Amino acid sequence: MCLSERFVTNIVGQEEYNKGGSAVIMGGAINLTALLSNASRECWLALNEEQSKIVGRGETIREAVEEGKKNGVDDPIVIWSPKVWMARVYMETK
Repeated sequence: MCLSERFVTNIVGQEEYNKGGSAVIMGGAINLTALLSNASRECWLALNEEQSKIVGRGETIREAVEEGKKNGVDDPIVIWSPKVWMARVYMETK
């Protein structure tokens, strides 16, 4: 089962996945912190093209995409939502 603090059985609107959160565009990059901070965990999430709304979720990529399509997004962006989000910094070494 896809883990979440709020059990979601049906998508009515964005608030069912993320109470008040949304993506923020900062300096040309999209900051998904607010959007993903309250999202379901340990499952696949489908985002709209603007990466501003979670439109689906599922145990498999297919389930997330199908739910996204049911919610009006024909080609959602799909990401894995881990149990714990961790910041990573990649540095080039010589």
